[in-house]
Amino acid sequence: MSTYQELKGLKVKYLSADTSGDRAKEGELFYNSSSGNLKAFVATQSWISTPSMGTGRNILGRAGTATAALAIGGYLYPNSPEVTANAETYDGVNWTEVGNLNTARYGAQSDGTQTAAIIAGGINPTSPEFKNLTESWDGSSWTEVGDINTTRGYVAHGGSATASLIWGGRVPGPATTNSTESWNGSSWTAAPNLNNAGWGRYGGGTTTAALAVGLTPPASGLTEEYDGSSWAAANTSPTGRAFRGNAGIQTAALAFGADSPLITTTEFYDGTNWASRPSMSTARGEGGGCGTATSALCFGTSPKSGVSEEFVTSISTKVNAAWASGGGMNTGRSEGMTAGTQTASLMSGGIVPGSDAMTNNSEEYNGSSWSEGNNLGLYRRGGGFGAQGTQTAGLVSGGNGGPSSPAAGLLSTAEEYNGTSWSDGGDMPTTKFSHGACGTQTAGLVFAGKTGTNVNTDVTSVNTTFEYDGSSWTAGGNYGIANNSMAGFGTQTAGVGVGGNYPASAATYEYNGSSWTAGNNIPSARRAHAAFGTLTEGAICGGYNPSAGTLSQTVTYDGTNWSISANLASGRNGLGGSGTQAAGLAAGGHPALTTTEEFTGPSTTLTSAKTVDFD
Repeated sequence: MSTYQELKGLKVKYLSADTSGDRAKEGELFYNSSSGNLKAFVATQSWISTPSMGTGRNILGRAGTATAALAIGGYLYPNSPEVTANAETYDGVNWTEVGNLNTARYGAQSDGTQTAAIIAGGINPTSPEFKNLTESWDGSSWTEVGDINTTRGYVAHGGSATASLIWGGRVPGPATTNSTESWNGSSWTAAPNLNNAGWGRYGGGTTTAALAVGLTPPASGLTEEYDGSSWAAANTSPTGRAFRGNAGIQTAALAFGADSPLITTTEFYDGTNWASRPSMSTARGEGGGCGTATSALCFGTSPKSGVSEEFVTSISTKVNAAWASGGGMNTGRSEGMTAGTQTASLMSGGIVPGSDAMTNNSEEYNGSSWSEGNNLGLYRRGGGFGAQGTQTAGLVSGGNGGPSSPAAGLLSTAEEYNGTSWSDGGDMPTTKFSHGACGTQTAGLVFAGKTGTNVNTDVTSVNTTFEYDGSSWTAGGNYGIANNSMAGFGTQTAGVGVGGNYPASAATYEYNGSSWTAGNNIPSARRAHAAFGTLTEGAICGGYNPSAGTLSQTVTYDGTNWSISANLASGRNGLGGSGTQAAGLAAGGHPALTTTEEFTGPSTTLTSAKTVDFD
């Protein structure tokens, strides 16, 4: 009889507690001396929610894996235009917009990886409706390459960017086809036909080991396998479906969801038989799917959405970024000033109901509820978008006084909070309103915004920057553009300004303590949004875009790139933000909202080890 060491190449490790080290692998044994048991970690399977794509869509192209996915094109109806050329990538945490297709389309074939893919065929309402175009993706741009021979949409497919197979689909008429074609990296050639014509099929595998499942009408579980020379009937899927999601290969495939009706059902194919797997949380169809039979992603589904889910097989529990309801403020407001963290935040001033009246009210948040703090010395709003300081050492600067203010008009004054009361700080060199802000009470940074006397008559957007040392303000390097209604996060020597007005900006600028440099644009231009975090771990949420309206989208920043993350429960603008990328807070917003939401970044935790029962 072989020992465990002979079988696994490992000794049974003697530990005082469950480990997260070298025995945190499925099936590997260790001895827990505290419990007196042999233990091992056991993988489980489940669907978990993931952040939504930036552009909601269905009937789209897909490529890649569950943690390195590519979403391509898709159907936008009833929006106009009906179809998009937009492409996005997913890194296992967030979505990021990348280069657009040359020709917008939906119902197209696509294969490959996140950095090397093709897309062929598809439908676009413009003439001709059905397309034969093929485009190749190199990780940064799309290039038109060889056309398919049979123009079609709603196709199935399998393979890679240089060796792909396309079959079935709808053709002009409209009619269905059983035609199959093979791609060699430069051109398409005819291959043996399917036994059954149809569209809305599942596709997967390679050019010599492909799998075709389902077709419509009617929705069917009909299954065929391709060996490189012919198609042959295989065992039928128990669930008849069309327009399903798919992942995997011919001998290890996953099918999930379907349209007409929408379902949650997930099934696994081992090359011979079908077996049930955990269902999705939401019934969906017409989505993209990629990955393997044990690690898959479903995204962009019917009804048209950007919602995505991940199928995981793991000894760990993965939790994606999410917003949750927090305690409501006592005074609803927008354009208030914030400071602090998710569990120790400060909100002051802002617009309250009543003909855009200002308030000098302050409130403190303890992670569950808000309580009244002492009032500001002046009524003000828009005194810096972005958290400055902490709950016990906060800073506000400038802003606009309102009809209720003893000092009406734009302000140059600053106030400091010590956790109990507000006191006068140093005055800025000029008035500032609707500017970006970040830093601390003794190392604060404000930039851009508006200056003048009366917000209704003589204000001008500026690019000036001021630095605060706890007593006085000095000029810093000019912001990249004259702008207002942007937000800031970070510190005085590592700050970020993002977005802004007129009509809405996507610009990002970074400050190094002396000068600003342009960074990558945010995916969706916006103004009057919230911001929190640091230069390398920042986030913005909400805001307003003239074309899209009030936004719920959150995007995170890693010091170089912006990525789409979880949505707020509802869109809002003029809100305040505080905290970190791992634990952020959003509060208030137009029209004088009291609602608070708490942001939690993504995390992974090891599941409990299982006791090995020798009985």
